[in-house]
This record gives sequence, C-alpha cells and structure tokens, in this order.
Amino acid sequence: MISIKIRKNPISFLFALLFFALWGCGNKIDEVKANRIEINKDAYAFEIVKGDSLLATVTFSSSDKLIGFYNPTPNFDQLLTFHYKTGVLIEKENYGLNTGKVNGSVYYFYSPSGNLSGDFQYENGIKSGWSISFFDSIHQIESHMWYNSEGKLCYRRSFDSEGNLIKTEGSID
Repeated sequence: MISIKIRKNPISFLFALLFFALWGCGNKIDEVKANRIEINKDAYAFEIVKGDSLLATVTFSSSDKLIGFYNPTPNFDQLLTFHYKTGVLIEKENYGLNTGKVNGSVYYFYSPSGNLSGDFQYENGIKSGWSISFFDSIHQIESHMWYNSEGKLCYRRSFDSEGNLIKTEGSID
C-alpha cells in the first residue's frame, strides 16, 4: 500500500500516483512512501522514500507545474530543473556524493524552445575545462570556452550563426 500525505491539489496526487505506478515495478511498492513538503508559498515537493532512503524528490510550483526532479544514484545525485511557467527542462546537473558540489557536465537549455544552450564542465562546484554554448534553434556552436581549475574563463572562441569564427580571446596556459 502506498502512503501519501496529501493536503490539497488532486492533480499533484495523480502525478505522484502515476510516478509510483511506473517507477515501483521493480520495488516492493508497499515499502515506498511519498510525503508532501511545503517549501514556501511558491512551491511544494513530494519526497519519495523507501525506509530511510530517499529515492527521489519531485518539486512543483504553487500552480502545479513541475519545476524540479532530484534523483540520488549510487555514484552521484542528479537534479533536473524545469521552467516554472513552461515546464521545459532548463538545467541538468550532477552532484558528487561526498562533496555535494556540482561535478561533470551541466547542461543548460533555452526556454521555451528546450534546445541545448550550453554544456559546461564542473569540478567540485567550479567551472573547469572545456565548455560549449549554442545558439537557440539553429543548433550551431556560439562559443568554445576553457576555464582554469579556479573557474576563471581563460580562452574563448566565438562563432557567428553560420559557424564562422569571429573572435578568439585569451590563451590556454
């Protein structure tokens, strides 16, 4: 049996129930619970737990729009962030388990198109290494960037919407 503490908003309840039905196939569903948490006047969340383990957190705006999904995994914690009005995915990031800081690729998306706007590399919460930004809707690279280990932008190559190099700044030293 699923235990859900619900105070209002049957839409949220139905979403949570659907999530459990799809997700719970590989788990003993009677051990999975969802608890509603009031974050502030603009948002609330459902924490999905099994025993003492957090399986996921699904966050909604006060107007019942999906704005976040947090998914802990054995190797990292993943956070998906959605635009509060459109529901379009605007950010995907991974956090180190031991540090709680952003690690690896972080993907940013344009809203409302949902097109990829950037792929930035992070190490212990600091931009580091190569990153790329894209023009919206034409899927062309806008710039290649290199950040040093302190998060300082040291090198950038910028392109026009036709893919022609228009400017090079800095150096990789």
